Amino acid sequence: MEKSEVFAVLGLAAAAASLAVVVLTLVFPHGSINNDEAIYRLQAQAIQHGHFFVPVVQPVDAFRPWLAAAVHNHWVLKYIPVEAGFLALAAAATGTPAAALPVVAAALALATWILVREVLHDRWSAIVATALVVLSPLVVVQSAILVAYLPTIVLLEVFMWSAIRAVAAAAAGERLPAWQLAAGGVAIGLAVVARPYDAALFAAPVVVWALFRLRHQIVRPLGWYVAGALPPVVAMLLYDWAATGSPLRLPFNLLEPADRPGFGPRRMFPQEPYHAFGWPSGIRGSGSHLLLTILWVSGGPALVLLAIVGIWRRRRSAPALVLAAVVVAFPVGYVFFWGAWNASKLWRGVRFIGPFYFLPMVIPIAAFGGAELVALYRRWRPLAAVVVVVGVVSSVLVAAPAVAADARWSRQDGAVLAMVKQHAPATARTLVLIQADQEYVMHPISGLANRWDGGGALLYGLWSGTAQDLAVLASQRDRRPYVLTLFGTFAPHPAHLAATLRPIRLESGYSVTVHVRGSAGAPHLTLTTSASALGCADSVVGRWDVTIAAPGTISCSDSGGLPVEMPAPVPLPPAGRWDGSLQLSSGTGAGGLTLPLQISDGTVTVLVVEPAVAVVGAPPVGLLTAE
Repeated sequence: MEKSEVFAVLGLAAAAASLAVVVLTLVFPHGSINNDEAIYRLQAQAIQHGHFFVPVVQPVDAFRPWLAAAVHNHWVLKYIPVEAGFLALAAAATGTPAAALPVVAAALALATWILVREVLHDRWSAIVATALVVLSPLVVVQSAILVAYLPTIVLLEVFMWSAIRAVAAAAAGERLPAWQLAAGGVAIGLAVVARPYDAALFAAPVVVWALFRLRHQIVRPLGWYVAGALPPVVAMLLYDWAATGSPLRLPFNLLEPADRPGFGPRRMFPQEPYHAFGWPSGIRGSGSHLLLTILWVSGGPALVLLAIVGIWRRRRSAPALVLAAVVVAFPVGYVFFWGAWNASKLWRGVRFIGPFYFLPMVIPIAAFGGAELVALYRRWRPLAAVVVVVGVVSSVLVAAPAVAADARWSRQDGAVLAMVKQHAPATARTLVLIQADQEYVMHPISGLANRWDGGGALLYGLWSGTAQDLAVLASQRDRRPYVLTLFGTFAPHPAHLAATLRPIRLESGYSVTVHVRGSAGAPHLTLTTSASALGCADSVVGRWDVTIAAPGTISCSDSGGLPVEMPAPVPLPPAGRWDGSLQLSSGTGAGGLTLPLQISDGTVTVLVVEPAVAVVGAPPVGLLTAE
């Protein structure tokens, strides 16, 4: 191996690490639209403190982390903590889990180089392929996100490299060093634990081929592979046992059993409606990912065409076909898993952070496309230069709008976080209940996350608009409560999301009067409970007094001093204890307000939402407040 090759590869690894840091700093300073980042961060925090599980804070439904299932008195998060363990190590060493990102990016460059060099036996092809992987828009974006896709590819590349070397050594009558076999075993074991479906799709072709070629010399290499893979696999089984009660049941679908491969009704969490997932949906989801992958690799369609030529020219090379099988295995395999369809058709976030489910396909496309680019350069340099220019333009056209949108979304989330920290300071022990179209903390803004143990001065919970909110405030009496309302949809959430931070307080007594105020454009007020509805008289100034009495009546009057004729009070359900909510509607559809309400033993308790102390963006017209 020449020094120039070593320097080139180390330079590419350094470039990959630098790109990860730059993209993290400039594009994702407050996280990405992939809220799974929050899961890995929370797991990493727990591991740092010696725990695999996160303790439950009561009431359970008010503090549920994103995609977590409550088991006994702790939360089981969705993923087995391979990635989280690595992030915990990075955080322990440097103080931040984000320090793992440049390490993974550099490792991907090195793993790609050793694999492609082993497959193609050409140093320049391996160097160019590594450069194409490092500069791929999909890799660049994913290298700055705290999820498991890139680390899993590194592990799978190490395993494939080890298996191909083992077959080559056996064919030459030699023995591969035991450490290389064991390293391959550890790599495939960890990959299976981290992302079992991807590991199966990637590794199946090379496993079948290696078993066939080594069938007469299988004992030694298989023994070392098993020895390497056994510790992570046993650890996974023990973790599953502790998390789910069965070593053969994964935490992945503990929260929602319908979140699994295969066809049928599918959903990610229990609050989501079922989606009918069949052959047509599977083909559409996989097809969308395939099309996006063609656009999100370095060079775009030009490189893909070169890769097709390169695969055809090397069709007699078994190692090349094993690597090339990845470009078939993933589009076919993901027809049977609803994740790709969900990401591309329902959530649609892959348009902005790339088709991450097909990330492994970048490796063979870069390998064979890079080899053909090198061959073209050696034969006809002007044409190679044209291909490079076309490829660069293609990548920029795809990446630039997506990266700009990602940066806008991340800064938007950062503005909401900054608003909360400024106006609900953690030093004052605060409780912030999030009101949005969601059922989990850390979603849709992953930075709105609690400390791993549910403690700390700032605690986030969920606003339900029901008596549950009264229970939350009762359990957190030492905290100053606020409600953070997020306006907009989150699929993915728009670039100009509006948010308000409003103090809340409890009012109680035999009769409670709430002073309702409507912003411009809200002259109407409708009161609704589970049992009745009341249309208040129009108010020119947009102010009403709403009175709830313990006998179970509700009435409203104009508080602007104008003589108006009001409807008769509306009775609530029969006397006794009643838990419900009072919904205030301004008629605009977007600015309504829900006040948790309880009547018990002659006492009315209402959770009142006060005027906003801080606003981000432009809230909808007709926003109501209660004082």
